[in-house]
Amino acid sequence: MHPRLLKTFLAVARTRNVTRAAAEVNLAQSSVSDQIQALEAELGAGLFTRSRQGLELTPAGEALKPYAEQLLALADDARAAIDVTKAETAGTLSIGALETIASVKLAGWLADFRAVHSGIDIKLKIGGSGGLLRMLGEGEIDVAFCFERSDAGEPDKRFARRVVAAEPLVLIAPPGENRMDVDLAELAEKRFVATETGCVYRAMVDMAFAEAGLGGPKLAAEVGSIDAIAGLVAA
Repeated sequence: MHPRLLKTFLAVARTRNVTRAAAEVNLAQSSVSDQIQALEAELGAGLFTRSRQGLELTPAGEALKPYAEQLLALADDARAAIDVTKAETAGTLSIGALETIASVKLAGWLADFRAVHSGIDIKLKIGGSGGLLRMLGEGEIDVAFCFERSDAGEPDKRFARRVVAAEPLVLIAPPGENRMDVDLAELAEKRFVATETGCVYRAMVDMAFAEAGLGGPKLAAEVGSIDAIAGLVAA
């Protein structure tokens, strides 16, 4: 029994009139009559009889009516379930990331993601760790890629956390000064081009100096871009 035939059958059962049923289902009167006849032929039973009040359901029609309603409701549920799966594979994913992670790691990761989820648009926002966690907490982004800080205390229970990679922290020096045997006390005499206060890199450097009892590093400049920092040191 095709849902189209059941829909027409129920329209006739409600209106008790072919003309009004045709207007309800947006068909010609002849098409409504043809569909009812097709359904009766399929079931091998008459579904309507004529009376002074209009079309009346036969016992077979009365028996079919609740099943037709249930079948059409199931068809609607099936369509709704399919629509949900479509919604799950389309939409927008807002990602926040540190500049270095975005430029070095995310390109490959996001290319793989797009290959599997081509219907999802990606919005990428660059920021510092503190700003990214704030945006994540306020719902401005869906996920954040940032570094774990060893001095951050208890993890924020609002967020699910997962380690996806580990990176070494390295010191960049001008040509001719990149010796392996230099210690932190000697470095404390140098001037640093560093990220701004609040950045996870800056926090790691400040903590290393503080733990060594050396105070903070001497600064030549504070710069928000890692690439710019490398260029300034080289120059």
